[in-house]
Amino acid sequence: MPEDEPNQAAATESEKPAERPRLKYPESPLTDGVVNLRPRKTSDIPRIVEACSDPDTAHYTTVPSPYTEADAQEWLDCQAERMAKGESLEFAIAEPESGLLVGSVGFVKFHWPDRRGEVGYWQHPDSRGKGYTTRALALLCRHGFETLGLERCEGLAEKGNIGSQKVLEKVGFQREGLLRSYVEIKGVRMDMVMFALLKGELRNDSVDM
Repeated sequence: MPEDEPNQAAATESEKPAERPRLKYPESPLTDGVVNLRPRKTSDIPRIVEACSDPDTAHYTTVPSPYTEADAQEWLDCQAERMAKGESLEFAIAEPESGLLVGSVGFVKFHWPDRRGEVGYWQHPDSRGKGYTTRALALLCRHGFETLGLERCEGLAEKGNIGSQKVLEKVGFQREGLLRSYVEIKGVRMDMVMFALLKGELRNDSVDM
């Protein structure tokens, strides 16, 4: 499922702050040679606004509509605080050569006692159909398992969002069930499909899809 706004992705209240590690970005971008995962920056704001103003992104996420540069700046400003609290770790998906932002991917929430992380992502409309999100999600999950010590990555996709479900499946996520009337987005109750990827299930060929 595309990413939530920050106030929709808070860590579970059952966790104590001491149980959440202080997160930080890797010293170098995560990369497979086709996409880089790097921190978001102020110069990305025009591309973020374009992506979050896209009808599909607006429909499937909690981003404000209309979406403004002020909304994007507020989103960026909260990232360091949320990382420091161990609540999220989110990256820009970028082209390695140009550095152009083509999407976003990240862990939008964690449940550290059980070592679970929930993924979220969106793609800029002019970069869809190139496999960037699949590659980025595979890099993210590998980082989650190998560096963050996660045992389970979870993804939620709206029942009618087949494209998002296909991305999850290409990486190796397995469909676990339908969560009826699970979330409310812009006043509409939505059924969500739960997908999960366990440590050791990441598809090695996912970047070629």
